[in-house]
Amino acid sequence: MKRELNSLKDKTFDILVVGGGVYGAAVAWEAAGRGLKTALVERDDFGSHTTANSLKTIHGGLRYLQNLDIPRVRQCIRERTTLMRIAPHLVHPLSCLMPTYGHGMKGKEVMWAGLLLNDIVSCDRNALEDPEKRIPAGRIYSRTRTLALAPGIDEKRVTGGAFWTDAQMADSERLVLALVQKTADAGASVANYMDVRALIRRNDRIEGAECVDVLTGDLVRIRAQLVVNATGGWMEALLLTAGIEAPAVRLSTAMNLIINSRILPGPALGITSRFTYRP
Repeated sequence: MKRELNSLKDKTFDILVVGGGVYGAAVAWEAAGRGLKTALVERDDFGSHTTANSLKTIHGGLRYLQNLDIPRVRQCIRERTTLMRIAPHLVHPLSCLMPTYGHGMKGKEVMWAGLLLNDIVSCDRNALEDPEKRIPAGRIYSRTRTLALAPGIDEKRVTGGAFWTDAQMADSERLVLALVQKTADAGASVANYMDVRALIRRNDRIEGAECVDVLTGDLVRIRAQLVVNATGGWMEALLLTAGIEAPAVRLSTAMNLIINSRILPGPALGITSRFTYRP
């Protein structure tokens, strides 16, 4: 895979994707695979920012059941299945366990109902032929088994545990690089270390972007019928270069810890936060 700088200058693309994280790489791959003349640029290494600091999970939308957002649950299930199908070497099932407490919203009864509803909504989750990608039904564990699987948690009020299976992408950067490689193989022009300094705007239409090659300092103007802003947390800054004001992006305030699996063997563990989550 080469930095296709000359091809970026020579033609008008159907679509220019700015931002080489997982979203930008996926959009470019989809566009190139459909026969569109596609360009993908990233100012640093592909997948080096938000994607590299992701939660590494491909969840099936179980969390959205608390608001009965069924369409979003279905979307997550389809995306999880798709990723396990197109990248079986990178996306694998992940067992999850959440201790239950008392008999209210965090109790076994409510979690049992939630897992049952999740199984019904995801009735087609095992459409893949690969038996290693099978997502079993959720179930409720006893207090004894839960404490055995989650040693060291606060045992007060623990009544059992909710067990379900999602998916994990341990190396999100590899998935991005695979998408970028497939995009290039489909005939697209891809280049990292291309810093988009400004969008090219004529009247009310965006017609491309002015980029600076970070490695040489050369200015490159890329023309395109459509520009996709896939820069994530830098979305507003890029829009402002064309005089476009966008609503503030609500960024996630989270910290991810990656630990050796020997410290916490068994399933991924969901523990209670000190803070109250307000949707």
